[in-house]
Amino acid sequence: MSAVAEEVVERAAPIKITKKITGWKVTSSEDEQGKKIEIREAETLERPRVVEGRTYKISPAVTDSAMYVTINDIVMDDGSRRPLEMFINTKHVAHQQWITALTRMVSAIFRKPGPYLFIAEELKQIYDPQGGYFDGGKMMPSVVAHVAEVLKEHFEWIGALERPVLSEVQKEVIADKKAKAVASGVEMQLCIKCNEKALLMMDGCLTCTSCGDSKCG
Repeated sequence: MSAVAEEVVERAAPIKITKKITGWKVTSSEDEQGKKIEIREAETLERPRVVEGRTYKISPAVTDSAMYVTINDIVMDDGSRRPLEMFINTKHVAHQQWITALTRMVSAIFRKPGPYLFIAEELKQIYDPQGGYFDGGKMMPSVVAHVAEVLKEHFEWIGALERPVLSEVQKEVIADKKAKAVASGVEMQLCIKCNEKALLMMDGCLTCTSCGDSKCG
């Protein structure tokens, strides 16, 4: 048998499935000619009774109340974490309508197997017609964009999104300022991203001397 024929036979050989297929369901329908077709659609991830997550506090300058953004995760079969749902709690009743719509939509996307990282990038493009505000030295185009920053931070925390890599020059500057701070007896704060007590005020902005995270972006 020729090499081409062997390749054809190999491709035509049936594939043995040894594991149960999860996350998808098959439904049947008919096209305009009455021919039966199969439609495969993703099933919603089932929510366990107990889930783990994190709650982030933000204080938008355009509101008089803080917002608490909670993102709960589900642990997948390979041990990785995937966001399952999002909630936002605030005393500001004027925002309840869009908050409910936003959290339900984001949670629905989280629960469908497939990509979800795009959510943060899309929400970051929402601009408030009355203008944005600064938070920690970083410009927030809107409250929704501020929530998007929280989503991005959470994606980085669970390892779904890579954190920006510092250049050698940035590493040298941070190391130099850390050495001066330690020599002067300055007490550093706890970084919520890497859980190291390494937060230091640098040039008017809190910066982690361990992972390089900066509140000014």
